[in-house]
Amino acid sequence: MSTSQSAFDYSTKGMVTGGVTGFAGVMLMAVGCFQIVQAITALVNDQFFVATKEYVFQLDATGWGWLHLGLGVLGLLVGIGILTRRTVGLMAGIALAFVNMIAEFAFLPQYPFWAILLIGFNVLVIWALCSQMAHQSSV
Repeated sequence: MSTSQSAFDYSTKGMVTGGVTGFAGVMLMAVGCFQIVQAITALVNDQFFVATKEYVFQLDATGWGWLHLGLGVLGLLVGIGILTRRTVGLMAGIALAFVNMIAEFAFLPQYPFWAILLIGFNVLVIWALCSQMAHQSSV
């Protein structure tokens, strides 16, 4: 580790950047946990979510459950990768948060409040990770 890098780590800018990265990693792990809960709900009680007819994305509750379970587990793993502060973890986090937002948008008619909440959380993750990547490139 170079002297300028360790000086950056202890500067205010470095500490804020580190905090933003930690926030994004923990937030993505929280989104992953929320999606796992959403998946379990869909798999255990497929009558819980409202099935709308004539919606473009026609998946039954079991299909949505497996999709969200996969994204949730992936979110937990990528969140751990982000907390290690690797660039590949940051890029994977941005990509996964984007995919999560698309999945939640498609899930919107089934449970609007929950889908909008998770879209907002994913926006926060993308903002935090982009902020971290911008600070990494400026060092």
